[in-house]
Amino acid sequence: MFGFATVMMLLSGAMQWPARSLPCPTDQALAARCASMRKSAARVYPGAVCLYLIGPFFAFIAPLL
Repeated sequence: MFGFATVMMLLSGAMQWPARSLPCPTDQALAARCASMRKSAARVYPGAVCLYLIGPFFAFIAPLL
């Protein structure tokens, strides 16, 4: 389970990394939506990584304490 989640998180990060510098559309409405989505993705992904790291801690390390 955690192995599959690791692969998926790495793939997600690898796809977001080059997309951060791609240009947004020239249409004003689409450009605003593009900028908004980039900002939210920049917040959601690190949050997901933090939650992911908490899971293995409680599954594998905390029971040993």
